[in-house]
Amino acid sequence: MAKDHVYTLGIEEEFAIVDPETRELRSHIQEILEGGKVLLKEQIKPEMHQSVVELGTEICDDIEHARKHVVDLRSKLAQLAGERGLKIASMGTHPFSHWRDQLITEGERYAQILKDMHSLARANLMGKVTLQWDEERTTLDALLAKMAYSGFRATTPA
Repeated sequence: MAKDHVYTLGIEEEFAIVDPETRELRSHIQEILEGGKVLLKEQIKPEMHQSVVELGTEICDDIEHARKHVVDLRSKLAQLAGERGLKIASMGTHPFSHWRDQLITEGERYAQILKDMHSLARANLMGKVTLQWDEERTTLDALLAKMAYSGFRATTPA
């Protein structure tokens, strides 16, 4: 009999903050965080570029729980942005807002990244979804199979 895989997981996503009319990136992270810290608590965070916001789920027992939490977080973030006359977008790279025009979030961590990586750090505008799981309790293949069954589309690193 095959061993049942028991695991927990958490999902982080990054979203661009955009102007709803021009579709350009907007460095309005502080406006989003003001309401977000009350509504989303520790599940919303700034990123290095002020035009990007990060959402992170709580630790989830299974992929269905994670999916519900992701949908809830995205909905609340969209509401927060809308109340401030903004939109959010999930993308790899913005098609026309230049990375040189984006403001950097203040903080020791980001200052060190800029010092170490210079323009490479500034140009890395958007990230990716990050999954974390307990490798002692499940395999990557088992996790990806369960995610695919639940409707998530995933790719593994090359």
